[in-house]
Amino acid sequence: MATVRHLAHAPIKEALIDFHIKSVGSVNAIALKPLVDAAKSLYGNETTIRQFSGPVMDAQEGKFLSSTEEVHTIGFALSNASKSSILQFRIDGFTHNRLTPYQSWSEFFPEAMHW
Repeated sequence: MATVRHLAHAPIKEALIDFHIKSVGSVNAIALKPLVDAAKSLYGNETTIRQFSGPVMDAQEGKFLSSTEEVHTIGFALSNASKSSILQFRIDGFTHNRLTPYQSWSEFFPEAMHW
């Protein structure tokens, strides 16, 4: 069996685990705050994730298909000091990104599954 070695210029630059869930009623992003607060000790840089929607016009007909404008907070993203590891807690799921320097799946997977 070949020996596994770390490549200095490996073609894999990022690892991620992404879970999506089907919405169950009206879930407020504030419900995610206990998870966000628990992760802040390791991932201190917090950002709010917002979803924007606006009017849509049919250019042919000159009519608005949708006229509402809305902004919703759908979650929170946290990154570590080096911004190499990012957690996203959203009302529709969870994503953990590990950016360069990505070392190994065996190192990344347990960290992602912790949350």
